[in-house]
Amino acid sequence: MNLKKLKLIAASKLNIIFYFPYKGTGGVSVLFLKTAKELSTKYNVFLVDFKDGYMGTRVPMDVNFIDIDTVKVYPSNSIVILQSLPFWRINDFDKFSPETKFLFWNLHPKNFEYKLLDKGKSLLSKFLSLFLKFYKSKFEKCLIYFTETDSLFFMDNENYRSTKSFYPNIDIQEKYLPCFTNEVSKKIYNTLAEPCILNFCWIGRIVDFKVHILIHTLERLNTITNLSFDFTIIGDGDKLEFIKRHFEKRNLKYKITFINEIPIEEVGEYLNKNCDLLFAMGLSALEGASRHIPTILLDYSYFPINGSYKFKYLFEQEKYNLTSEINKESFDEFSSLETKLNNFKEDKYSIGQLCYDYWLNNHSSNITIEKLETAIINTRSNKKDIEKLQLNRPDIFSILYYDIITFIYSLFRKKGQIIQLHGFRYPKSNI
Repeated sequence: MNLKKLKLIAASKLNIIFYFPYKGTGGVSVLFLKTAKELSTKYNVFLVDFKDGYMGTRVPMDVNFIDIDTVKVYPSNSIVILQSLPFWRINDFDKFSPETKFLFWNLHPKNFEYKLLDKGKSLLSKFLSLFLKFYKSKFEKCLIYFTETDSLFFMDNENYRSTKSFYPNIDIQEKYLPCFTNEVSKKIYNTLAEPCILNFCWIGRIVDFKVHILIHTLERLNTITNLSFDFTIIGDGDKLEFIKRHFEKRNLKYKITFINEIPIEEVGEYLNKNCDLLFAMGLSALEGASRHIPTILLDYSYFPINGSYKFKYLFEQEKYNLTSEINKESFDEFSSLETKLNNFKEDKYSIGQLCYDYWLNNHSSNITIEKLETAIINTRSNKKDIEKLQLNRPDIFSILYYDIITFIYSLFRKKGQIIQLHGFRYPKSNI
């Protein structure tokens, strides 16, 4: 979009800019697309992405697109909505006008984690750890500014709790902006004939923090004797082959089918036709609950899970949680899975209704958009203040680790080995 056209569009209404340049598939892009579409009837809405990025290739009608690779200046009179991150990770921060406001949506519990990524005992790690305090200090200053200007919102209590655990001495406001999905067609239950074999499903990426709970779930399901079911895993990721190898020689009582990926536009129809019970986390869990499908919300772990994990239906959650990090409170003395499945077997329609009601009252579009519009009115963060406080400038640790060491490392990588998925500064940080 050229500069002249941007100025014409920006002249009439408040501009809402969703900033997430990302070429991969992920929940942030999906959520921003949905939210942009919802707001487009009242505001000038823009998506900032690569031309071939996830959002860039799926721009909804009545929403404008800005190519991050070619933009010269962003529209004035704007509020920028981002996945929460420190200001110095925004590569083209200088292209925003001084009065531009920012609203940060915390969509990952580890977004403000400041631990050294390389946890080894090398001399380099020890050297870098000397500067880690500057990294933490800069994060603290950002968080203080975020909370003082009413510009930081958490998708759920797990995101708030995790952030607060990193910074217990900062008075971080507990403000929620829950994730949502739109109203969709519900699953039609055949009350005349119960299927001989039920269909259980997982939907979601197969990555480091999700793979262990999925393996644990499949192992626990193998102990169930009073239900006949198959299990379909829908999703791709760098741990897909790992999970396939884990079960290829196991003699399971049920059949596992892998479907690498289904286009997001077709997920709903697939679930309505093929899913009796969904295991998921995040937005994927809402895809099931909004369709009246009984949904068990799983928690995440970066490590193998031992013990009797406590399974919960979505409606048993609180404070908008769509997943939590597994800890010692996440386990039962005796297995709860059998009870959950017995309840499901006796009346899956009622379980589905409870999941649907929870979605409607906590994660439907009306709930979130109302909260978001209030947040847009009240946020006071702006570029002028951010520059005055120098929050857009990286600390010495970031410069040493990301600008210098990462650059040197890249010189020894073969051409084509480095795949840049996102448009933020410092590729090795969480996004």
